[in-house]
Amino acid sequence: MKRYSRVVPLVGIVLLAGGCASAGMSDWMSNDAPLSPMEQKTTVVVETFNWADMVVYAVRHSTRIRLGMVTSMNTGRFDVPSGVNVGSGPIELLAEAIGSNDSYGTGPITVNEGQRVELRIENQLPISTWSIW
Repeated sequence: MKRYSRVVPLVGIVLLAGGCASAGMSDWMSNDAPLSPMEQKTTVVVETFNWADMVVYAVRHSTRIRLGMVTSMNTGRFDVPSGVNVGSGPIELLAEAIGSNDSYGTGPITVNEGQRVELRIENQLPISTWSIW
């Protein structure tokens, strides 16, 4: 009887540790698996050197979807909503200055799922630039 009283708690500890280790391993494996391009988010990074705060939109078929606002002399990072259907045709990024009629549009650009668009807004809006990574 004494012999079982020592073995039962030891077996319980071994089973518990094994269960925790296997659960931890499956979480680790699922988090480090590379995402397919369709699962990756398309992001827009906006760096502004303009004196005005800017509101940034994604435009698709004349529909504007607000991505967010970037304050003067700062950088903002926005995820493009899945409703924009990136990759199935060109989109345009539009930055509008708050308190002014000034704006900058990229014109139609083709972006695929998982890519990053960097938009650099200058103080003189016509010389602003964009790039895709």
